[in-house]
Amino acid sequence: MSKLQEIVEHKKQELQQQQSDWYHFLMTFASKAYPGVIAEIKLSSPSFDLSDKISWQQLAHAYIDHDEVRAISILTDKKYFSWDITRATYIKNHTSKPLLFKEFVISTKQIDGAYFYGYDACLLIKKCLSDDELLLLTLYAQAKWICPVVEIDNSEDLAIVIQLVDRIRSMSSKHNDLIAIWVNCRDLTTMNIDRKNHHSIISDYEQQLQNIHIFAFSWIESLEQVEEYKDLYNWVLIWTSFVKSLLPT
Repeated sequence: MSKLQEIVEHKKQELQQQQSDWYHFLMTFASKAYPGVIAEIKLSSPSFDLSDKISWQQLAHAYIDHDEVRAISILTDKKYFSWDITRATYIKNHTSKPLLFKEFVISTKQIDGAYFYGYDACLLIKKCLSDDELLLLTLYAQAKWICPVVEIDNSEDLAIVIQLVDRIRSMSSKHNDLIAIWVNCRDLTTMNIDRKNHHSIISDYEQQLQNIHIFAFSWIESLEQVEEYKDLYNWVLIWTSFVKSLLPT
């Protein structure tokens, strides 16, 4: 065996070992018997601003140190949510917990940014994308070994995403199972919230969803509520109760 062949063989073994790192986001939750908590860093939005009450560093360390928080979601938009994408470097240096790039992704350039700064997963909102755009961005994220988390808020879009998952899995890609679905009980058009809405969304697709790695939804008001969903979801997103508990009284 030549030195070049030796290097190539070693590289194959090295890549095999790294695969668990590439699936870091999914593996964090897959082996758990109850939902994992993803806590969100978000100090401002078009409707509120908490940046004068707590810093993003304080919030990040609160999540890093919290045993029940298994991953951290970061709403990375700068104009509307006051976040600088480069701050992920600071968080990655302080924790091994996976990071979710929660952005309004419409371009592969944004996924390039998520890859560069070490995010493990990225959000793709179906309502922001055509079917072709969603397929392109999903495949692009997978090629970067970033787990695409496809967000839907209605049963019609869920049916489309399930077809997307089936289509990707029919391809000969080694990472075609690197994908997750997020069911949001907030109507993304009206912004109204109905915590029971997710049941109606998934009721007709329970069989198809059994073969999908992660199924999730948002708007959990307390850690106690997480227990309610242990038979339905691999992970849930929580924000309000964590932030409120950290604010000065």
